[in-house]
Amino acid sequence: VNPQAVQALAESGARAAATPAQAATDAEFVITMLPNGDLVRSVLFAEHGVCEGLSRDALVIDMSTIHPLQTDALIRDMAEQGFSLMDVPVGRTSDHAIAGTLLLLAGGTAQQVERATPVLM
Repeated sequence: VNPQAVQALAESGARAAATPAQAATDAEFVITMLPNGDLVRSVLFAEHGVCEGLSRDALVIDMSTIHPLQTDALIRDMAEQGFSLMDVPVGRTSDHAIAGTLLLLAGGTAQQVERATPVLM
């Protein structure tokens, strides 16, 4: 969504992908953290979106703080396509993010939460 952010991460050692689908290929987990629900939907479902490269065994973790009805629709639409998505909105401030003390509100099945906990920690 933001080429400058991708470039900055690549300069810090991350491996850049040309599309969300490419980034999701062979991933066990995909984490989205975007400013609004329309962007989350686009990254997941648009042409070259995450779902085009995603394994049925992968878990998508959406950490965007978006409207709950949008989240519910995303979870439903992902499930209809055979994918798993859980909601983990973030609380607190950027200072907490830097300190590693964000508040994560994990919403999903018990199995999803258990599976995601090591990644989120």
